[in-house]
Amino acid sequence: MTRNNDIAIVPTELEAATLGAVWKNGPCTAYSIRQHFLRSPSPRWSGSAGAIYPLIRRLEDQGLVRATATARGKRRQRDYQLTRQGRAVLRRWVGQLSPDPATELVHDPLRTKIFFLDILTPRQAKTFVKNALEAVRNRLSSLQRDCDDNPVEKNRTAYFAARNALLITVARVEWLEEVLHGISDS
Repeated sequence: MTRNNDIAIVPTELEAATLGAVWKNGPCTAYSIRQHFLRSPSPRWSGSAGAIYPLIRRLEDQGLVRATATARGKRRQRDYQLTRQGRAVLRRWVGQLSPDPATELVHDPLRTKIFFLDILTPRQAKTFVKNALEAVRNRLSSLQRDCDDNPVEKNRTAYFAARNALLITVARVEWLEEVLHGISDS
């Protein structure tokens, strides 16, 4: 997280998404935030303990979240919620577009590998693309369930996020099918 002229905190994408998870699910434990990222359809989010627990501590040190100690049975836990400053940082982050959102490409290791696919034999390339297609098609059913579990009238923001992931994945299947058909047998 960086300070912009010492006036406003500018969170990284993961920091802002974590603030959003705390806002949407709070008060919540660091463990539940971790689970939120582990269930995310985006592989970009790290749900590892080594990423989330230190991040929550940093957000707390910055005054963006505050913890309340509670007891659950014999176990003690810390429940986090946004502070007023955390809410302001999240609101500012959500309300600002990146410099050029229409042309910004997401990190896509599969697209990068396809760019270099010609290093493989045609047979190896077809096998790779068929395996990628199978994996992407398998993901479609869980993404459809996310849409079904969050109808627009129940939770519009969860629906629209799930719908985006579904439509991108449908397009990805079409793209991989095109790649597969474009691989020469020579």
